[in-house]
Amino acid sequence: MSHPATRLRLGKNGRIVIPARVRDALGLREGDTLVLTVGTCSGRLVLETEAMILARLHDLVGAAPEGELVSEELLRERREEAQREAREMDL
Repeated sequence: MSHPATRLRLGKNGRIVIPARVRDALGLREGDTLVLTVGTCSGRLVLETEAMILARLHDLVGAAPEGELVSEELLRERREEAQREAREMDL
């Protein structure tokens, strides 16, 4: 999702206003919690919703099936792997 650059003016007490067209494009609503991070090398400000961060993390590590914790999925995979190895040793 690419949008043209938007100029913002830093207001009193460091406040900025996110323009309505940007809020609408991102589905931001009043009361949403946003997380601001500063790129240590780039000096860029990154503003994300918690949902955006969680989605990025799920993409990074892979999401567990619905209703299952990632730790449970990992344990299940390890048990299956151990069973395969045990069967191979019996051959």
